[in-house]
Amino acid sequence: MRLKSLALSLIAVLLATLLLFNNAPRGAFAGFTETPTPTLTATPGPSPTPTPTLPVTPGPSPTSPADSVGARLELLKATSTTQVQVGNLISYTLTLRNTGSGEAVNQWVTDQLPSTLTFVDAFSTQGGFTFDAATNTVTFNVGTVAAGQTITMVIQARVNSQAKGGDTIRNVGVVSGVLISNEVSLLIVPERLPDAGTAPFSFELTLMLALLALVLPSLLVLALRRRA
Repeated sequence: MRLKSLALSLIAVLLATLLLFNNAPRGAFAGFTETPTPTLTATPGPSPTPTPTLPVTPGPSPTSPADSVGARLELLKATSTTQVQVGNLISYTLTLRNTGSGEAVNQWVTDQLPSTLTFVDAFSTQGGFTFDAATNTVTFNVGTVAAGQTITMVIQARVNSQAKGGDTIRNVGVVSGVLISNEVSLLIVPERLPDAGTAPFSFELTLMLALLALVLPSLLVLALRRRA
């Protein structure tokens, strides 16, 4: 009877303690401070580097009125995405159109990639391409662009470790060292920060297990003494 009363008293103390901790706000007891989950923000980085002036790639002379009467070229640039992370593969699409009435001869398109991009491959619907690793520049030799013709060029590159969260990658294309395309931008998004204060067990469960570890040995000792 005495052992039973003691066991019931210990269980009552256990339940009362659990209720107390369960209803009390976190951090109300010394030694327990709740760690707030950090807010995901873009890591401040250096100011975007201005787009460098692209050098004229050695090649045939740009189109002149004498050999391209009535030609009117335009170069549009687009990107496969606007937000990337380090390691992502991106694609630039350059579209060269001749909206004039005459052909444009001896044409080429250059695209100097920022240092935060590593060249992977390129493709053009007309002519071939070369890549200069020293300047990170892709050159498409498209040749003659007929009146009303459209030529599509694609560049694939990978965001390398030089890119930092919050940075912006800016890039343009150039036709024959003269005509500059629109500028496209890529925002470098940082990887998600891990949550802080996450535990495999809840606070209440951990406390209950700790109290049981304290109570059960006492009950076992009392039971052994009674049998003796």
